[in-house]
Amino acid sequence: MATMWSRTERHKWMCFLFIGAVGLYASRAVMPIASVAIASELNWNRKEMGFMMGIFFWGYAVTQYLGGYLSDVFGGEIVIAISSLGWSILTVCFIWLPSINLGSNDIYGLFIITRFLLGIFQGFYYPSLASLMANRVQVSNRNITFAVITAGTHLGTILCGSLGSYLAENDGWRTPFFWIGISFFAWSYIVYLIVTRETKRPHKLHLILPRILTNSYFINKNVTISRELKSENFVKILDVEEKMTPSESTFVYVDSKSIDNDSVSSVPLRHLNWSLLFRHKPF
Repeated sequence: MATMWSRTERHKWMCFLFIGAVGLYASRAVMPIASVAIASELNWNRKEMGFMMGIFFWGYAVTQYLGGYLSDVFGGEIVIAISSLGWSILTVCFIWLPSINLGSNDIYGLFIITRFLLGIFQGFYYPSLASLMANRVQVSNRNITFAVITAGTHLGTILCGSLGSYLAENDGWRTPFFWIGISFFAWSYIVYLIVTRETKRPHKLHLILPRILTNSYFINKNVTISRELKSENFVKILDVEEKMTPSESTFVYVDSKSIDNDSVSSVPLRHLNWSLLFRHKPF
């Protein structure tokens, strides 16, 4: 089960996801801005241009449920990072599609497919964000966190409409596609590195002696217990037949620096029912 973000972690991810929302809507809005120039270059009419832009939302709808499911299973951070790598690459791909040595109908088909795939990859963002709000953010902080992140969508539309239009007018319609795609490919890759680094980070407490201790067991005085955690559920998993109560059992965490093999020899091990353990709710 995912743990709640601390205040520092929440602020960090709020900034990252705000930037991601800026890129999400900038990548989505850049096509309508460049539509006149693209239609003029490729000799498309309004009907063809409108269908190409509208196909985005068919792809966007496809991954709504899948995005939420994968985020609940693997974590919204990694789903957002990987899907953002996809839509940032596709944004850059629009630059080269007209240069492919194919007929006009085939190039139009490639635009349709790429725009549809762009919608598929962007469809993961908001379900993943909803999963993060539910699993990572305290109830009292969800409103402000979600509000700040979604403000990025409006900023992305504004920046793309102003700066993107300026770049398209002065440097050609390919320029805003390039800068949006490259910038947010770098952003998504940084997020991916952060997520993978955090998943590999060891926990501060190392479980050295997971043992069930009853009143009849003797613990050597040389063993320093750094934390004791009573756990009725864990006792039931390890030894269901003996019907232990919380007062008769203790789940012990010890500091690895204070333990040696001789000092723990008097603590007997108990049989672990693996099949029952992995059917328990946390797994």
